[in-house]
Amino acid sequence: MKTPFQLMGVFASANLTDIYTKDGKRLFVQGVLRDWSGSVSVSFLESCALSLFQCATKEEVDRKLQDNTLTMVSSAINVRGVKSGAEYHVVQLMETDIFVEPSKTALRLTELA
Repeated sequence: MKTPFQLMGVFASANLTDIYTKDGKRLFVQGVLRDWSGSVSVSFLESCALSLFQCATKEEVDRKLQDNTLTMVSSAINVRGVKSGAEYHVVQLMETDIFVEPSKTALRLTELA
């Protein structure tokens, strides 16, 4: 059974030495998501791995890997994925700013309270 999940404001780390499927055709990155409450092991699927590495194409990932300049996004991210059995697969990630200015409405409500 597949169950969707979403995590917000987490930080990612991954093993950058083994980033392809066994046949070498698709990106498949094993990593960890962490926040203040703990961590979970995940797999980043191909389109998500491109976002994780801040690259537009697989060829760009290959070039950076050969140049030893491949890095991952270092800021907090929001992720969506699917839990299949005991495995978590991340299918979408977005960078987020965890320090957001409160809106004028929120500030006004605080004053009224």
